[in-house]
Amino acid sequence: MENANNFYQSPQSQLNAVSGQEAVDPKFISFSGRLDQFRYAVFGLLYIVIGMMSLAPFVFYLGLDPYTWDFNAAGTIAAIVMMVLVVIIFLALCFGLYIRRFHDIGRSGWNAVIMLIPIVSSVLNIYLMLKKGDEHENNWGAQIMEASSAMKRFGCIVIGLSVVLFVLDIIANAMDLFERFIA
Repeated sequence: MENANNFYQSPQSQLNAVSGQEAVDPKFISFSGRLDQFRYAVFGLLYIVIGMMSLAPFVFYLGLDPYTWDFNAAGTIAAIVMMVLVVIIFLALCFGLYIRRFHDIGRSGWNAVIMLIPIVSSVLNIYLMLKKGDEHENNWGAQIMEASSAMKRFGCIVIGLSVVLFVLDIIANAMDLFERFIA
């Protein structure tokens, strides 16, 4: 009773008795920590949607004079500069996703540099969506909180669509190569 009213006593923390550290809920934008496969898929889709929506006005405006609707060079240059800035921000956000996903599977974030190789990045992206992360704390942070059932369902849909689109892309490219070979 005497300690309950003692304002000078240090605060007591309630830690998880099993692991000594509680699970963490990952942030939407970050370069550190870990990211599970479902959040990786959902955050990646959201980044793509946000990136496309932020590029749309610049593509529409690309060189149009708002008063006469004629093309002008200054407007084109300004629109291209803004588009490049949006793409750089988008790539930085995507590298944050890659780094955190590599951390979750126990790899260094420097492995994200591999995502700059075009064909390899597609295969590796599918792998990162399907690979289950470390179940315990690793060098890059505590275990991640389990995703909600809605996040898991949406993540499974995104992962499934990504795999289907990847296979369709391979088929389309193979057909194109076959047509070029025949012609």
